[in-house]
Formats: sequence, structure tokens, C-alpha cells
Amino acid sequence: MLLEALAATTVGPTMGVGAHVMRRALASVSMLTELASATRAAHLWSAYSTAQASSQLQVTVEPLGGTHEGISLLTLDRPDARNALGRRLVRELLEALDTLRQERTTRCVLLRSRVPGCFSAGADLKERAAMTHQEAAECVASLRRLMGEVARLPMPTIAVLEGYALGGGAELALACDLRVASRGASLAFPEARLGIIPGAGGTQRLPRLVGVAAAKELVFTARRVGGEEAVALRLVDHCVEEGGALDRALEIATDIAQAAPLSLRMAKAAMDGGSEVDLHSGLALEEACYAQLLPTRDRLEGLKAFAEKRSPRYTGAPAVTRLFSGSTCCSSSVWARRTTSMTNEVGGGRGAGRLLGRPSDGRTSNSSMWGAAKAPAAGRCTFSVSASLPAAGASWPPRPPRDTIFALSSGAPPSAVAVVRISGPSADAALAALWPDLAAGRARLPRPREMRLAELFAPAAAASGDDDCGGAGGTGGTGGSSGSEGGDGGSKGGGGSEGGGGSEGGGGAGRVPLDRALVVRFPGPASFTGEDTAELHLHGGAATAAAARAALLALPAGLRVRAAAPGEFTRRAFEAGKLDLTEVEGLADILAAQSEAQRRLAAAAAGGAARRAVAGWRQTLARCAARLEAVLDFGEDAQLGSSEAAAAISDLRDLARDLGRHAAAFARADLVRAGLRVVIAGRPNGGKSSLLNLLAGREAAIVSATPGTTRDIVEAPLLLAGHHVAVADSAGLRPTDCPIEAQGISRALQEAKEANVLLWVCDAEQLFNSATGSTLAAPVPVPTRPPPPPPPPLQQQQQQQQQQGSGLRALLGALGGAVEGVLSQGAAVGAPAAPLLTRLRHRELAERAASHLRRAAELGGDGGGGGGFGSGGGGSDVDCDAVNGRGGGGGGSENACVHALELAAEEVRLADAALAQLTGAPGARDVEGLLDRLFREFCIGK
Repeated sequence: MLLEALAATTVGPTMGVGAHVMRRALASVSMLTELASATRAAHLWSAYSTAQASSQLQVTVEPLGGTHEGISLLTLDRPDARNALGRRLVRELLEALDTLRQERTTRCVLLRSRVPGCFSAGADLKERAAMTHQEAAECVASLRRLMGEVARLPMPTIAVLEGYALGGGAELALACDLRVASRGASLAFPEARLGIIPGAGGTQRLPRLVGVAAAKELVFTARRVGGEEAVALRLVDHCVEEGGALDRALEIATDIAQAAPLSLRMAKAAMDGGSEVDLHSGLALEEACYAQLLPTRDRLEGLKAFAEKRSPRYTGAPAVTRLFSGSTCCSSSVWARRTTSMTNEVGGGRGAGRLLGRPSDGRTSNSSMWGAAKAPAAGRCTFSVSASLPAAGASWPPRPPRDTIFALSSGAPPSAVAVVRISGPSADAALAALWPDLAAGRARLPRPREMRLAELFAPAAAASGDDDCGGAGGTGGTGGSSGSEGGDGGSKGGGGSEGGGGSEGGGGAGRVPLDRALVVRFPGPASFTGEDTAELHLHGGAATAAAARAALLALPAGLRVRAAAPGEFTRRAFEAGKLDLTEVEGLADILAAQSEAQRRLAAAAAGGAARRAVAGWRQTLARCAARLEAVLDFGEDAQLGSSEAAAAISDLRDLARDLGRHAAAFARADLVRAGLRVVIAGRPNGGKSSLLNLLAGREAAIVSATPGTTRDIVEAPLLLAGHHVAVADSAGLRPTDCPIEAQGISRALQEAKEANVLLWVCDAEQLFNSATGSTLAAPVPVPTRPPPPPPPPLQQQQQQQQQQGSGLRALLGALGGAVEGVLSQGAAVGAPAAPLLTRLRHRELAERAASHLRRAAELGGDGGGGGGFGSGGGGSDVDCDAVNGRGGGGGGSENACVHALELAAEEVRLADAALAQLTGAPGARDVEGLLDRLFREFCIGK
């Protein structure tokens, strides 16, 4: 009965085809539900199907067939409330969108209404009237999420507008890519007359569509716009006769459906993302989206159909898949399942969210639109553009709202200014809660990046523990002593001449003055974290900073404001695509830098030097992988196959050498980043401790006339030639029977062996005594004890002090030269002057990637006359003609050639996985644990 009832509801010009498709689809669902129940599997889907059988669905998805194949109808059907966006309808819409997102072959979605004369009446105000404030806020949030999910559908969407679309209904239409309306359609945004504003994207999408002035008129006046005027305003794209909107939309969708599904998705992703960033970042996004299409079977099918002068048969397969028959090894089918993620963070541009890794330099980014990337589910192919094809389960169930965090981001008080940073979805709400004048309308919200002077007040709970923050003075009344006549909200405000209790009626008796401070806003995604951010620039006293912390913690629980964990701001920036892992590490190194050389190295990493290099390397890998797959799938053209394979192998060898050079440069970078070690060694009582104190400029070591007093290693930091150096004093070297001194001598010898620079300290007269020779290599002798002269007069003492100063300068110069010599030895021949790989894990991953690439090149042959891939010869390697079935060895030779190419493609994938792990690209392995360790190095406010 349910199948017949739902099939019977199919109406419109495609009634016959639609009813047949609906019956067949629902019959399949029924069969799968019974199978799931019998096998006790897929309980979630089975339960959902059973629950929906009890009442008519308010949202249905109908895939069309025949001439409309590839088109799906998403239908709203809530006639009792004229498709008002209530909780159930929103939930079903989200579930339907999640289903459509996983449909590989769907090329276009038409959003329409089955209720005559109505697209949607907007939000369900009757349902909302019975809600609490918290429930109403959650309802509005679900509407915003719905509009975002419609806009983020990977395939093109068309809104079919027959009748009126008001408020949220109009916003739902705006979230679609195209809109087709009949002449009798009526669109309006009446929220301002209901005491609210368009809150599901209307104030943002409408101005971008029709212009700011026209959008303001429509929102301010709430007037209704017919179909013809909507076309003139560019609010809709097509206007047709009454009742013809669905037919016109089907015509457009049929034209769209002729294109390859993946091409439609990548084109939409490139245009949506590029429209929100600068041209340079948009072009980089386009390049990355184009790269995603290179390894797909649809691209190869399009080329083949063009050459054969026939219509292409697109399948929407995400990547070229070729299985090696009879092989148990990992073939290029593994690469095919994952190659779509290779161009993630590729392109070098900024502003494309997680696709490109981070936003543009100082420009508005689009990272929040793209959202956070997730690792693909096992066995399921996903694209790295999370807005286009999110991982399974990305949309439902919804995640809990994210907390808003705060911390003191300036130096520890007391200081001139204490800067409190607030970041998260409730940043502006938290600012308004501390700024009563803003809530009362006496002050306006600052424009982005505009400093404003504000009178801040702490909620009463911050001082008394009371959860009630007090009134804001209300909007009417004369106040009085108790505030009972303070108007709406003024019953607890009292005590002021204007119904308030604070400055100009803004504070209220329930509030405690906090500070007169500067405030500034950074709306997301154009902020460090990618979220809405606010900063309070307070007076820098410790009590003021503590009061601000208490005030923020006392805000209502619904705002979800809490203190930040160490490094949490930077972690959110990473998750929003503002920074990649190498840039986060560079930022940590900047905070820890103690020398100019360390600062320069860290600044290069934090500025994206490694990110740009890795992006270029991964682009090369994507091109090589596409070439190898093209040879496998279209090897009929021997000349084309040979040239493509040879070019790929040559590029892989070049890249392997480049990675090897950068890995070799790590030694110098590690010395600069970790700092060099200078060890002072010599015989007892030779002046080692005195020299350490002289270099440190303080009494770091105990100096005594008794020999052998230094037992432990005593260190002092020093800057030499712009490099951070740790100078260590050690025990005097001599034969001894004392076990404690012997242990100190053992430590001194070990330190001397591990030192980058060794200072051997001796008396001047011992410089010419061969008996004091040491087994330690190449020491720098420092004479410290000339024969003691008689006590000189004051003038001679001053002269000796000046001579001693010049000797110290000479010593520092010699040490600086020795440090530079050590660093030059650490730089390998041919290594880049500016190291990009600054941590041990960088070098290990680069070496791993280079090893995979060398293996891939070996599998492809040497290309130098040995008969390898691309050589066309008949040497010891596999002949490329075998790919085409023309090899002299018959089928066995062909299989061997194909097998070798598949293995080479797999090695390329493994190399790309190593590089992805280097930058922390979405889906890279072993990144979470590294992030946890890394962010613990950061301070609270970072």
C-alpha cells in the first residue's frame, strides 16, 4: 500500500516514467529492508524506512529515467503548512541531501514543491512560537545548516518556483545554483516586519546576487516580487508562463546532464570557491580542480568519444581503475581509489579552504565555506574538495555546536595592554554580552578590523555567582530606585536615571564595571582561526585581566564560552586550512627562536616555503600518475604511449633527485634550529670556569683555586655570528683515584666527543709543550694563564683590561668562524642554500618519498636504450609495445608490462602519501598524534 500510495503521488509531465522509477526504487528499498531485518544488518536504514512508513514523507527524492536520466527531483510535500520549514521537514531534507551527495551518476537536482501555488512559506512560526529561546536558536541554526548543505551539493541544483516563496523559502531558493520561476511566482523577505532578519543566509546571498542596494530595498520594505521583476533583478534566471517552470527546469537540466558528472562537480567547486577569493587564489583553485579530473575515466572517455565521433558514455567513476588479472600485489586500482585526493592542497594559491591548504595572504578566504576535511571511509572514494563530496556520514547526524574559546594573547600582566582574544561562533555574542550599550542600541557593532572604544561590564555572576546578568535598562520608563519602571528588561536594571544603572543607563545594577577598553572584530573566515574573532584591548593590570576571564566564564551556558587550551587557536587555524603542518611547526619555531638564524629559518617555514615546495612536488606526481594511467588505458597508440611513459619516468627521476637534495640540506637546518654546542675542555685549574663566566657575562660557574672542583656540566647560552650556541664548562682532564671526579671526567670526555666546537684551555707556557697534547681532534687553544707579574699600578691595570677586551673579541670572532665552518660542513654539495626541511620527520618523509620514486623509475625502465618504458627498444627491460599487445613475448610479456606499470603507479601513490603526511594534508596518516604533541608546545594564548 505504501509503494502504491507514493507512486501515485508522482505528477507532472514525467508521470509515466516517474511513477515507474518510483515503484522500482521503492520496491528495491522494501526488499533491502526485509533483507536487512533477516540478516540483522543495516539497522539504521531499516529503522528509518519503517518509521517513515507510518506517515507520508514530507520530502521525496525521485531519480528520473529515459531522456531525463541523471536528473533527480527533490520534492517538498507538506500541504497542511504550505511547506513551512518545520523540524521534520528540515530533518528529511538533510537526510535527502545526504543521499543525493553519495549519488555518483546524478548530474542535476531539481528542487520543487508538490503543494499547488506554493514553493515554501518559510520558517514554521507556529512551531517556533512554542519553543524556548535555546530551542529557537537551535532551530535557526538547523535552517542555516540546511541552506549550507543545499549550496554545498556537489552537482548543479535548480529551484522550481511556482507560487510564493517567502522568507526561509526564498532563502532556500537562493541556496540553489539556478532558479526558474513562473510569472505568478512571488518572492519576498518579510522577516524585518516580524522583528527578526533573514537568518538563513538571506542577508549574504541576496546582496551577492542582486546587488547591495536592491537587496536592502527588498529586505527593508518586505515587498513581494513577481516572476518578471525577479528576472530583471537577477533574483531568478528564467521566467516562464504559469505552470511551465518545471518543464523549463527539466529542459535546462537535460542540457546539463549531457556533461560528465565529475566535470560538473569540479566546475561548480571552482566557481563557488573562486568567487569568494582573489583572482590569483581562484586560478590556483581552478588548477587544482582541473588536476582532479586528469586521472578520471570520464576524461579519457571524452577524448576517445571525440576521436571516434560518437556521444560519450560517462559513468561518473572517480578515477581510472585497472585491475591486474591474477596478481595478488597491490595494483594501480589502489591508486585509482585514492588519486582524487592527491591534488589536495595543490596549486600554491590560498583561499580555497582545505583544497588548497590555506587562505590568501591577507585577503578574504573561503575556508569556512569548504569546511573541515575528513579522512575517506574505507572502500569509498571521496574528493579532497569537502564541499563537493564529503566523506560518508559527514552531514548526519549533525555535530554539536563548537565552543567559543578565549585566552590572554599578550604578555603576562602587569603590562601596558592586556589583549584577550575570543574565537568561535559566539564571539560577537560574547562581545555584546560585555558591552551593554551595544545591546541597547547606543553603540553599533564595529566594522571588521575597526578599533572602537567601549564601556565593558561584567555579568553579575562574575562577582556574585548569580546566573542572572541583570537588566540592560530596558527601552522605556523612567527607572526609579528599584528599576521596576524600567520598561522591558529593566526590572533588574534599576538605579539609573534612564532605566539603567551604569554609564548612560547601560550598566544596570546587576552589572559590574569591567574596563574602558578598545574592541576589534575579525569576522570569519578572514581571521587567524577562520572563525569569528574578537579582541578586547584592556588595561594591562593583573586584576583587570583576571576580571575579564571571570566575566567571560560567567556568560550564559548557551554561548558555550570556555578558556582555550594551549595552542588551540593555532589548531583551529590548521583545521580551517589557514596553516598547514609545516607552517604550524614554523610558528612554534618562531616562538622558540633565540637567534637571528633560527628566526629566519622559522619565518621561512611559517611563511609557507615548505608548503609551496610540497604543493609543486605533488602537482608533478599528479601529472605523472595521470600519464601512467593513460598509457595503461589507452595504449593502442604506441608512439603516444611511449612518449607519455618516458616523460613520466623522467619527471619522477628529477623529482627523486630534488627530494634527495632537500633531505641532504636537513643537517644544516637541524644545527641552526637546535643550536650548536661549544664545549670548554682542558686540564684542571686551567681557567675553564673563568672563561665560561667571561663569555656568559655572569657568574655561571664556581671558580676556585682548588683543582678539580668542576664535576657537572655547566652551560650558558651565547649568540655567535647570529647563531644560538650553548657553551658548556666541563671537568678538568687528569688521572684521578676519586670516583666522583672520575665520573665528572667521563662526562667531560663524552661532551667533548659530541661537541660541534671544542675549546681547549691551557696555560700560555703549555702552548709549546708537546706533553700536553690531547687525543681530541682540532681544538682551539686559548691561553689563559701567563706568568703572574707583580701587582701593576692603576694605569697598567686599565691597559690590561682593554687588552683583555680585545682578546675576548678575538676569541668570539674565532668561535664565530668555527661555528660557520661547522654549518658549511653540514651543507651537502648541491643542497639548497635555504633549507626547507627543518625537522627530522621532514627528512624521513622526503627520503621515503624519494625511495618510492626511484623504485617507480626502476619499474619503468631506464629509458636510455635499454628497452624500458618509452624506449621502444627490445633490451632487457619490458618492451612498451607489450602494453599494446604487440610484444614478442605474447600475452605473458603484455601482462608483465602492465604489471610493472601498475606497480610504478602504486609507488607514485605511496610517494604522494608521504608528502601529504609532511604537510598534514587531509586524510594523511599519523597526523593527529603529531598535532597533539606539537600544540602542547604552544602557550595558552596561541
